[in-house]
Amino acid sequence: MGKRKHARAGLSAGEPSPLTHQQRHSPTEKTAILEWEERADGTLRLLHKPVTRRVLDARLWNSLDLDQQRAAERIAAGFAILSRGLGVQGSALGKPRVDGTPREPDYPVQLVEDYFRWGRACQREGLEHAMVMDVLGYGFSCAETDRRRRRRKGKAAEELRAALLLFCRLKGWRGRT
Repeated sequence: MGKRKHARAGLSAGEPSPLTHQQRHSPTEKTAILEWEERADGTLRLLHKPVTRRVLDARLWNSLDLDQQRAAERIAAGFAILSRGLGVQGSALGKPRVDGTPREPDYPVQLVEDYFRWGRACQREGLEHAMVMDVLGYGFSCAETDRRRRRRKGKAAEELRAALLLFCRLKGWRGRT
């Protein structure tokens, strides 16, 4: 019989577990993300979902000020309302909410209006709306977006920051200058 080409699946005594190895080269931290949940009656509820993410991924988010983070959450929420289920018709944006959150009943409508206003402003300013939505709406990393769109390294992060500043300006928020 010949020698085995592949190592055994089990770990030898001196090897770290895969999780330990992962934590060493890409440490993680516990955090929460905001996500919209649609209830059976058509109302929306904002959820704080606990997640574990790599510290490396948190660098971009932590480099944004609070207004830019709020802008990113509002853009993502407006996009989620438009793209979930059957689209705008299935979203039932005009239904009053009775879920106990302190938002006014037309809050989802405001999110969508803000999203469209921001999208038109992106076109006027020459910003790549699709590139920003790859990151905010579809969850691709900036590096993956740069690779997929064949752009220089850092272009997606640059566009994202510019787009978030634009949203802050449109809303009259301070944002980083």
